[in-house]
Amino acid sequence: MITMLRCVLSRLLLLIAIAGSPLSMAIVGGVPAAEGEVAGQVALIDMSRDVGTCTGSEIFCKQFCSGVLIAKQWVLTAAHCVNNIPPADLRVVVGTRDLSTVVPSDLVGVDRYSVHEEYTIGAMFNNDIALLKLETPLDLPVASI
Repeated sequence: MITMLRCVLSRLLLLIAIAGSPLSMAIVGGVPAAEGEVAGQVALIDMSRDVGTCTGSEIFCKQFCSGVLIAKQWVLTAAHCVNNIPPADLRVVVGTRDLSTVVPSDLVGVDRYSVHEEYTIGAMFNNDIALLKLETPLDLPVASI
């Protein structure tokens, strides 16, 4: 189980690092995934986020990070994604790659989250891990390696 989590975390951190890079708007060499192809893929939504001049849908504009569904009620993500955002402002979207079609009723609330106790802001990727407990369990495929 630990080995699987390390593998999933490594992939997640790489995805977050590449996708979050201000130098690139796409994953280099990446190809679009078919709907449902990436089991457990989660988009993190900050409902308090100001959409400013964003021209996409409201949900698309409020998406700020990603994660992976590792159990029916648990999402693994990076600590820097959720650190200092109240759980009440967080939502997740699971099971789609097209955020333009997501409506508020598709969002799942976050009950609470736990950031690694040794995570330090600005410490690159040291202990940059968090677990989110969803308000309700999901009957969707979880990530696998």
